[in-house]
Amino acid sequence: MFRDLATAALIAAVTLGAVFAGSIAANRAISSPPEEQVVEEIPIKLKQLTIPVIETGGVQGYVLLQMSVVANVKSGGHTSTYIELAVTDEALKALFLKDRLALAKLSKDSLPQITDDIRKNANSKLGGNTIKEVFISSLHFLGKQELSRQQ
Repeated sequence: MFRDLATAALIAAVTLGAVFAGSIAANRAISSPPEEQVVEEIPIKLKQLTIPVIETGGVQGYVLLQMSVVANVKSGGHTSTYIELAVTDEALKALFLKDRLALAKLSKDSLPQITDDIRKNANSKLGGNTIKEVFISSLHFLGKQELSRQQ
């Protein structure tokens, strides 16, 4: 009987020792690449912007803008909401404040320059190279005439 108890105690001690050693090995820090090398590029679809164009004391129409960006959320440590705010702010500056309504002179050839300006200015605000690409998926102007036809 004493032999059976000693064997059971030995088995329990070996099992507990193995579990303890396994938990220590599992909790040990696993070496990871440096923070600069960690890249997690994700696409972020921004909310559609509806911007009223006000001239000569009244609303002349609305600009509808839909954009998306590819951002490295690990490089700057910013949330996607903060990235969205920075890109939206820079888009409004690029389209409205830069040339006092740059939309009046907008053509297909000017879109790459505008998206590049938005990317550069947003990256300077966010720090580093957080924004990889800016895509304008739709940019429309709805004038007074189109609005009155729809009502």
